[in-house]
Amino acid sequence: MYLSRLVVTLLTAGTLSAPLAAQGIPRGARTSSQAVASAPRLMVANPFAFAPGDSANAVRIGSAMRQAMKDIAGQNFTVVEQTQMNDALKQYGYPIDAILTPPLATTLAKNIQARVLVTGTLAKGEGGRTSATARLIGANDDAGNVVTLSQLQGQSADDFGKRIAQALAPAVKSLPDAKACVDQQTTKTDKAVDAANKAIKALPNNGLAEFCLAQIAKAQKKPAEVVKHLQAAVKGDPLSLPAWTALGEHYQAANDTANARRYYLDFVGEETQSPDASDAFRRLGAFEQRAGRSETAIQYFEKSVAARRSASTTSELASLYYANGDFPKAIEEYGLLADLSDADSSTLRSGRIRMVASLYRSGKNKEA
Repeated sequence: MYLSRLVVTLLTAGTLSAPLAAQGIPRGARTSSQAVASAPRLMVANPFAFAPGDSANAVRIGSAMRQAMKDIAGQNFTVVEQTQMNDALKQYGYPIDAILTPPLATTLAKNIQARVLVTGTLAKGEGGRTSATARLIGANDDAGNVVTLSQLQGQSADDFGKRIAQALAPAVKSLPDAKACVDQQTTKTDKAVDAANKAIKALPNNGLAEFCLAQIAKAQKKPAEVVKHLQAAVKGDPLSLPAWTALGEHYQAANDTANARRYYLDFVGEETQSPDASDAFRRLGAFEQRAGRSETAIQYFEKSVAARRSASTTSELASLYYANGDFPKAIEEYGLLADLSDADSSTLRSGRIRMVASLYRSGKNKEA
C-alpha cells in the first residue's frame, strides 16, 4: 500500500548529508534577503534518498525537476531557484544541496515563504532501477497529489527528473481551482463545488479538491458523499493524513467496523512503529472491544503501545488484561503508568486500585 511509504514523513527530522548540529529548521523563521515574487512561490526539494550513495543522484534528479517545473508552472507560480534554497540552507547550518526529509522540506518551504512545494523519495526497485514517489501540495493544505514512477532502462537522472516534473503537471495546473474550493467552501459553496469539479476534470482524484468536497458534504450531512470524496482523495494523495483520518473516523462514527479496520490497516501499511500507526491500532482495538472480541482488541492495543506508549492506551490495555483475567500482565501495565508523563491523577489512582486488585487475584497479596 502507498501508505507504507509514510515512514519517510515520520522519520526524525534530519538529512543524509547535514551535520548533527543542524538537524532542525526553526519553524516560522525567515531567511535574509528573500524577495517575494508576485506569483505564489513553488519550492521543489531534492528527493529524499535513504542510501548515502544515492545522494548525488537525488540532487541531479531534483535539479532537473526544478528546471522543468519552471516551464510547467508558467505564470501561476514562481519556482524557487536552487541558489535561493542553498542560501537558506546555509543560514540554517546545512550544506548546499542538502537532502531533506519531507517534513523538514515542508518547514523550509514555509520559512522561505513558498506557498507550494514538491517533495519526493527515492527507492530501488526491480533490477536495481530507481523509483521515485513525488508529491505536490500546498504548504498549509490537507491534501495534494502523488505520482510514482520508475526510471526507464538507460534513462539519465536528468531525464528522469524532467519526467517526474511532467507527471506532476496536471496537479500544478489544477491546484488553483482546488485551492479556490478550499477558500470558498464555507462562504460560497456553489462556487467552491464548481472550482473543485473543474480541478477534478483536469486531474481525476485530485486530492485537495476531493478533500474539499468531502468537507462540504460533511457540513451538508451527506455521509455517502463524504465517503466517496474521501476515498477519491486518498487515491490521489495516499500520503494525506487528514484524509485517511477523516475516512477512518467516519467509519468509526457509523460503527462500520469492517470498513474502519480495512482503511486503518491500509493506512498503517508496513509501517507499524509510527505515532499515527499507534493511533490507528488504538482505534482498531476500540472497535474490537465494543464488538466483544477482547482477545483481538488486546492484540491491537499491544501493537499500539509498541509503536507509542501513552497513559490512556496503557490504561486501556491494562484494563483489558484485567477483564480477561491475565493479572500478571495487568500488573505490569499498571506498573508502567506511574512513569508516563501524560498520566493524570485520575488515571494513576484508578490504575493503582486495579493493580492492587490484580495482585490479590493473582495470589500476590504481600506485594500489595
